[in-house]
Amino acid sequence: MHNARTNASMTSLFFANVLYWVCAGVYSPFLSAHYTSLGLSAAQTGILLAATPVCALAIQPLWSTIADKLGRRRAVIVALCLAAAVLAPLYYLA
Repeated sequence: MHNARTNASMTSLFFANVLYWVCAGVYSPFLSAHYTSLGLSAAQTGILLAATPVCALAIQPLWSTIADKLGRRRAVIVALCLAAAVLAPLYYLA
């Protein structure tokens, strides 16, 4: 059975996930136009837009395996969130 703390954590994760996808839905329709304005071809734009979901599908099983083997799921999630916060701004430098 879930206790109140677990339910609150699940609710927080749910709303964080919803917020992420709302934000992604707001900016993602404009990415292809932005890439085209930078002079990229349709093929290059398609590769860039496909790279994120392909990488996510490939890497997520690795992180879950690491978290399960270490038995420290929360620590892995915190480390990944911190890494994302630090590395995300570097995306725009590329």
